[in-house]
Amino acid sequence: MKKLNVIENLEEVKIAFELMEGKSIVQYIGEYSLEDALTLLNKYTMELKKYYSVRKEYPKYIPGTIATIYGKGGIHRYFLNPNGTIRFSIFHMSYKDVSKDAESLGFIID
Repeated sequence: MKKLNVIENLEEVKIAFELMEGKSIVQYIGEYSLEDALTLLNKYTMELKKYYSVRKEYPKYIPGTIATIYGKGGIHRYFLNPNGTIRFSIFHMSYKDVSKDAESLGFIID
């Protein structure tokens, strides 16, 4: 299955978050929200482009996490990668295993 990517298809990501966490998560604006993560990704990308415009070589993959997104009640955690993909943390999962649901929606299981 194709992995979710906020750069390639933000609407698809919003639908997946809504299915996993509910509509309020997609609408929430604040720290550890999807909106906050997108702002941080944009800032990171702009800085990276400034740096690499001098070098003329832009990396296709950069490891690491740009932002953390909290699920409903802060139980589930998602990590936004520099390439726009999103990892679902099984470590931050409640007693119910929803990793198969997250994977079927296109989140990377971490």
